[in-house]
Amino acid sequence: MGEDVSLFRREGEEFLANTCACGPWGPTALAGGAVLSLLGHVLEDVPSLVPMSLSRMTVDLMRPVPLDQPLRIETEIRRDGRKLQVVDLVVKAGDTEHALARALRIRDTDVESVLGEALPSAALSHPVIPPPEHFQNLIPTNMGTGFIPRGIDYVRSPEFENGLNTIWMRLRVPVIEGEKVRATSLATVPMDVVNLIGYSLDVAKATAINADVSAHIMRYPVGDWVAITGHTDVDSTIGHGISMGTLSDREGVFGSTSMVQVVDPAKKR
Repeated sequence: MGEDVSLFRREGEEFLANTCACGPWGPTALAGGAVLSLLGHVLEDVPSLVPMSLSRMTVDLMRPVPLDQPLRIETEIRRDGRKLQVVDLVVKAGDTEHALARALRIRDTDVESVLGEALPSAALSHPVIPPPEHFQNLIPTNMGTGFIPRGIDYVRSPEFENGLNTIWMRLRVPVIEGEKVRATSLATVPMDVVNLIGYSLDVAKATAINADVSAHIMRYPVGDWVAITGHTDVDSTIGHGISMGTLSDREGVFGSTSMVQVVDPAKKR
């Protein structure tokens, strides 16, 4: 099997996915991280009145985003201003909406001269994480040959590190063929990787599909590696799960992310 050169390629106003964007739950459905990387790329093309960067993104994954159909991203500025901007993005295949995102962007300005200091207790939210070189390339057996490991590098520890479930990831290929990876994509692609962090799922018995992503970022990540630390809880009596994580790079924490899972018994084959 040849190596893909990108997650997506442009075809006029639409995007075509390559196989390395495929998710683990089916041969024709994209990974959430691939979809988020595309949303981040497109968001940077939305104009703003002043320099702005992403602060929050929420994504409802209403149905699987297809690998085998051209995708169109429709954008609409819902609130424009010089301090903040709200943008809606809809992922469509044909006339069908597959994902709906809302992004909050905030103006960029230097406040270093007036900023106060964090209280000592705030250090608890800044975990000490070993660098990615410390971890092992332990690819979960249910990930197949799509987004993990062909779209991203993915390393983790088989045990807790400083009491934390930790994953490091980085893009292996550009988001769009022939185009530089954008800062917003570097921030959005790891938002979905928190899915089932720290939780062992037997895919022969159950599935756990994430239905949404909700993330906040303070700044864009520095460098290509991003760490996700967090945990997953599942209530087996109602089949609901939730994963929560902190986003870091080599310089420290830059955001947080969470999602819910729809947990179902696996279909008998």
